[in-house]
Amino acid sequence: METLQQLTINDLKNFEVTISFTSILYSMILAALCGEVVARVYRKYATTLGNRVAFSESFWLLAAVTATVIMIVKFSLALSLGLVGALSIVRFRAAIKEPEELVYLFLIITIGLSAGAGQLLASLSITIFAVLAIYIRNYFKSKNNKILSLGDVDILSVDAPNNQIEIFDKY
Repeated sequence: METLQQLTINDLKNFEVTISFTSILYSMILAALCGEVVARVYRKYATTLGNRVAFSESFWLLAAVTATVIMIVKFSLALSLGLVGALSIVRFRAAIKEPEELVYLFLIITIGLSAGAGQLLASLSITIFAVLAIYIRNYFKSKNNKILSLGDVDILSVDAPNNQIEIFDKY
């Protein structure tokens, strides 16, 4: 068996890795299912003020796409460098308004990364751990009456001159 130092450039050019269709399918399906589970948990337990349903609609697709990208680039240095270049050009324009949204996005990407790397058990374990942790946190949070969730409500902010503030105090 040849060591890596004995390989020539031509040997590396001919190096090809094939991924079976079933492993691609299993990874994508598991990532999508785990993404949908996290989306449902997010819709129920998140404390963000934004529209939770609209934000979480693409969780399953983000997890599946992340898994697919990782499966494609994990064996090719050239593809991974191309991916870094492509991602540096594309900017994410949707501003994340709350840290909780960012945590859920990182969770979805982590699930996709582990599924794409072929670590299906890790992907499933991450999902189960996160769901349990969120459920336990919410259970203890609901027992504490000082912490209130606003749910899906809009907040109205009114600016008025100082001399008219008394009008608002009456109401």
